[in-house]
Amino acid sequence: MSEEKGEYSAERRSVIGFALKLLGEFLLCVVFLWLVGWMLEWKMGVMLNRSMENTASGYAGAMAHLAGERFRREIDELQAGARLLAITGSSPQSVLQALPANDEGASLGLAGLDGKPVIGETLPEAGRLQVSDSFRGYVKVGSLPGGGMLFTVPVYHGDTVQYVLYSWYSREVLQGDFFKTGGPPEAGRIMVCEKDTGRLIISNQDTQEIDAVIGLQDGVPQGFDSIRRALDEQQTTAVYWEKGSERYF
Repeated sequence: MSEEKGEYSAERRSVIGFALKLLGEFLLCVVFLWLVGWMLEWKMGVMLNRSMENTASGYAGAMAHLAGERFRREIDELQAGARLLAITGSSPQSVLQALPANDEGASLGLAGLDGKPVIGETLPEAGRLQVSDSFRGYVKVGSLPGGGMLFTVPVYHGDTVQYVLYSWYSREVLQGDFFKTGGPPEAGRIMVCEKDTGRLIISNQDTQEIDAVIGLQDGVPQGFDSIRRALDEQQTTAVYWEKGSERYF
């Protein structure tokens, strides 16, 4: 009787041991599959983010080209106006009224050597300094306090700069349809920053909205240092970050 009981106990222990071995192998398999799934998900996330970064980088390049073309068009139109003003008998008022910037919300004017307007609105101090540069023959594009932007070109009389023709866009106009992206807001926004400092100059989005999404520190968008370092080696780049449940590039 005792021998039968011993055999039963040994058989029971063997069954329990086998069951525990199966359970251990099953748990190891579950852990292994979980790790494989996690690694695949992580890898897919990295590949997706990289693909999105490349797409965003290409889109940023297109937007930069668009902004550059918009600036060039503004300068070309001002230079055409300056050539007309250099022609004897051309009325300054008629030339200024004929410039397309009139219909795009700009304040147009002619400034003298002291920076004061001969025709048009009085410029802030930073604008008058830019006017003095254009009296040296330079075509200038600059930002103004409060988020405005000023374009200035020299107007020649012979070989001498007689006036400076300017177009002045306020922050409100720049936040409107200045760049004419033609897409919905969620398609992306344009921000123009100083190359060295990163200070935000203009954007077609309200500053408070920018701060709410990406954050501004002393007027510099977060992530600008990473963008500047990347742009030292390539023409376009993108930075990825998360805010809550939203993802941005």
